[in-house]
Amino acid sequence: MSILNPFNLTTRTTSQSFMPSFASVGGKIVPQGFINADRALKNIDIFAMINLISSDIASCDFQNGGIYEDLLKQPSNLINGYSFWQSSVIQLLLTGNSYLLIHSQNGVAQWLEQVPTSCVTIQLADDNSSVSYEINFCDKRGTVLADNSEMIHVKLMPTGEVTNDDLFVGTSPLQSLTDSIAITDNANRLTLSTIANAINPSAVISVPDAQLTAEAKDAIRDKFVQANSGSNAGKVMVVDQSASVSTIQINSDVAKFLNSLDWSADRVAEAFGVPSSYLNRDTADAQSNSQQIMSFYASSLNRYINPLISELAFKLHIPDLKLNIRDSTDVDGSQTIAMITKLNSGNNPVFTPSQAQSILIRKGLINQNDISSNEEQSN
Repeated sequence: MSILNPFNLTTRTTSQSFMPSFASVGGKIVPQGFINADRALKNIDIFAMINLISSDIASCDFQNGGIYEDLLKQPSNLINGYSFWQSSVIQLLLTGNSYLLIHSQNGVAQWLEQVPTSCVTIQLADDNSSVSYEINFCDKRGTVLADNSEMIHVKLMPTGEVTNDDLFVGTSPLQSLTDSIAITDNANRLTLSTIANAINPSAVISVPDAQLTAEAKDAIRDKFVQANSGSNAGKVMVVDQSASVSTIQINSDVAKFLNSLDWSADRVAEAFGVPSSYLNRDTADAQSNSQQIMSFYASSLNRYINPLISELAFKLHIPDLKLNIRDSTDVDGSQTIAMITKLNSGNNPVFTPSQAQSILIRKGLINQNDISSNEEQSN
């Protein structure tokens, strides 16, 4: 993504497929701490976190969409609504920005098209009075200029530094993980190397007081391998006094260091603002309140939902738009049941039995036919 000043036509950023952060260098906005999407998604903790957040948000239902109820449920003609919103949120999480081009007819949006970050150049007026988007499509459309009203640009945590144009670009949570990812990648390579060496230990044959030619070394190595492989593998090793055999040991400090890298999942969870116990439920504290964890996670989703809803409401002119996250985070209905139970406890219940039944039926937690059958049996 890049920002271009249309008055003097000087490029103020470089085009990259992923920019978690920006800095002003020589009149250009250049990426800092660059991590591309392919590399990020090969990290198991980041993959799990992005998959979790994007899947849960894509599962939510839009409310108060007005004339755009159907559009929000099915934004594209080419991909189903769930996959469209999941992909949009993934782009937002990876890059801090998500671009959705509005295709309109007679002033009414007909469908939305997700635009890759690398295809977008933001054109900004010198006095910040207007902004437009130059899209470099990789098809017969070529380059298209979209007005601000034609582009839904969702941004995560723009820093507000207008002088550096950071007001118009978002920041990915991955920015804070640049060093951690580098350490984890190196640790993974070290672990694979250590495992390989542990499975196939490198043996060293020492021949004291001898200057061996290359041919002699090869002959000794080949004889040793022949004597201790195949049908002889695992048998007692016998060497004479002219040579000694040893193996390269794994440094204990390396093992200690690898064990110290268990924090990686917690770091990723902290960067994305999600409780690590929700991501790693098997390792959650047994004394943790699962209801509190679920509530904390639901509130964590709002930091990604609110920028999306605010931009959609602004560009599509639907100010009352909301996203219902309760159904996404309360899959088994336990939160709804707990809420009804709590509100109906005591001497002054909030709901009547019939009202509580209606809520449970509407949520699909109980079946109307079962209730009717029980009533008939009671009568």
